[in-house]
Amino acid sequence: MHVSRSHFSLVLPIATALTVGGAASASGLIAYDGFNYPSGPNLYLANGGTGWSSPWYDIGALPTGVAPEGLSWSGLPTVGGSAFTAPFASADFTRYSRGIASYSAPNDTVYLSFLFRPNPGYGLGGGLAFGTWTNGMVVGVHPGTGMYGLSTPPGDASADTSVPMVQGTTALVVARVTKNVDATFTWSIYVDPTVGAPEPAVPGASMVTTLGLPQAVFIYNDGGFSTDEIRVGTTWNSVLGVEAPPCPGDLDGNTIVDGADLGMLLGAWGTPDADLNGDGTTDGADLGLLLASWGPCA
Repeated sequence: MHVSRSHFSLVLPIATALTVGGAASASGLIAYDGFNYPSGPNLYLANGGTGWSSPWYDIGALPTGVAPEGLSWSGLPTVGGSAFTAPFASADFTRYSRGIASYSAPNDTVYLSFLFRPNPGYGLGGGLAFGTWTNGMVVGVHPGTGMYGLSTPPGDASADTSVPMVQGTTALVVARVTKNVDATFTWSIYVDPTVGAPEPAVPGASMVTTLGLPQAVFIYNDGGFSTDEIRVGTTWNSVLGVEAPPCPGDLDGNTIVDGADLGMLLGAWGTPDADLNGDGTTDGADLGLLLASWGPCA
């Protein structure tokens, strides 16, 4: 992004103190905010939703408030209200930060989603940002191209999708962050996926960085945008508000079938305690079902 250091100073003291450890919900949803707040000119200290370690803090010069109108998307559960940044004459950016409560990430993967709309008088771009100036990521519209994508300061490295920003048109943006074996992280973006459909095999764009799993969320844009329905989760379905299908073999409810579930099944052998097929006993048939569903739940 063609902005100065002051425009992307994403330093949040509470975020640096957080650790990614703890429990995610059985459905995989970590945090949610639909901006169901009373209308007002400033989002500062709004504290609704679930899964957050702090209210919203204003760390920029450009105010973002709460509009009564919420954004919507087919199949996506929504509530009233949205975060609204009015058009602004200068190149300054709005920056509101909120810490994510401690969580666990099976398979070292986190998903996030949000709705984003450019309104009349919109600026260069923006979206949601993560990290710091020296190691950050912006998921949304890349200034200079007008395309949805990923960009990192400093140096403005980017990876754009083929989806352009269109005034008055809401976009559903989904990102995935996955830890690699070399301790780098792959960030991927999907724009306008179908809610209820499987995760696409190929993302719209991807980047490899050293920025890890998100610990805080930043609303970040240069005016004239609405942001809504922020979700953070450990599964594709969780950030699209889709009830996860039954996951045979997930005996401990952590949305992944792994060695812990296998140990529970073997410990219940010959009893009904881990009976997956409903025949009244835990045996080889149940072991087969567990192994067939090995890995993250769909």
